[in-house]
Amino acid sequence: MGGIDYGSEFDASLGVKLGAVALLAKYADYRADAFAVDTRKVWLQAEISF
Repeated sequence: MGGIDYGSEFDASLGVKLGAVALLAKYADYRADAFAVDTRKVWLQAEISF
């Protein structure tokens, strides 16, 4: 039974904690086959603990 193929996606994330500061970076790359548009997104996050 065949399914619908909407495309493919690659995701990556990298996090590091430096003392009281935590840093996080995320990347997503979606490649649409025919239905939608290609999309790339980057997230950056910083967190401070005190």
